[in-house]
Amino acid sequence: MSIRRSAVFYMRRMSTYFMNTGLQLRIIMIIYGTGGIDLVDFLEKELELLKESRLYRQLPGPLEKPAGPRTSINGQEVALFSSNNYLGLAHHPRVKAAAVEAVERWGTGSGGSRLTTGNFVLHRQLEERIARFKGTEDAVVFSSGYLANLGVISALVGRGDLVLSDELNHASIIDGCRLSRATVKVFRHRCLAKGITGGYLPLAATLDTDEIYEAFLGEPEECKTFYHGHTYTGNPLACAAALASIELFEKTDLLASLQPKIDLLRRGLENFRDLPHVGDIRQRGMMVGIELVVDKDTKEPYAIKEQIGHRVILEARRRGLILRPLGNVIVLMPVLSMSNEELNRVLEITYESIAVVTGK
Repeated sequence: MSIRRSAVFYMRRMSTYFMNTGLQLRIIMIIYGTGGIDLVDFLEKELELLKESRLYRQLPGPLEKPAGPRTSINGQEVALFSSNNYLGLAHHPRVKAAAVEAVERWGTGSGGSRLTTGNFVLHRQLEERIARFKGTEDAVVFSSGYLANLGVISALVGRGDLVLSDELNHASIIDGCRLSRATVKVFRHRCLAKGITGGYLPLAATLDTDEIYEAFLGEPEECKTFYHGHTYTGNPLACAAALASIELFEKTDLLASLQPKIDLLRRGLENFRDLPHVGDIRQRGMMVGIELVVDKDTKEPYAIKEQIGHRVILEARRRGLILRPLGNVIVLMPVLSMSNEELNRVLEITYESIAVVTGK
């Protein structure tokens, strides 16, 4: 079967899943049209549009070392400032030992969803530990933050309900709202949080109160299921690593040791205010946003087509630092275990990259 015929066949097989979406349904209708439509040609044109709009993304060079404060890409040593390993515990000996112990005892997979054959003692141990740690009545673990949002949102709301959604919500929240079939109204950006294993293992948690928990108890015919996810679920390895991470977090009092690093960042960021195209600097603890503007006085933003944030991170990468932008805002989220020397180097490269790209 040719690529074109295979693609069309696949799209036809999947069409029932796209009945309530927009673009996908239009694509299927085009494919079903009578003659003259070449799927490969269509997709090539779509890719060209993405490139022209500077929205085309490619995978960066693969990491050749663990994603710690420093790693290696294509033989070049770089500082990693955009990792989800926020606490820096993914490579801690205790966390790795817990993961190895879990592999020896439980293997590497769950064997099924928690609703069937994949509900382990470790799941309940972790849920109870998370609830104690956060001071809530209970918690539910999912295999990822994405599935947590899909499961929770579709369980809480449905047709006839109203969801107020942050304009910059993660795709998982947007998809969860769509799947729920509730009415969605979007408001200006609010902050979000992520899982507890630093993005290294598929696990997330949902905290709930007694009131919410009780709301999902009922007879089968009442359809009050609080979904744990389906095919994929948090496996024992992820639960063991999360338990070890929480234990370290509590024992080392990690947050209390961060203030000197927070102060170092704050002092170093003051130099950025002299750059003519830095409109604002926002810092909350170890998280920083540096907003780039065309005019410092009027705060006129760069046009989207300029992709100024993307150009800055490419320049930083050439200098040995991996950052990530949110539009015209350069985001700094250092791993909490970074040394003062590494933090100073990150500030230096970020400053130089902004200056070069914005033309100081």
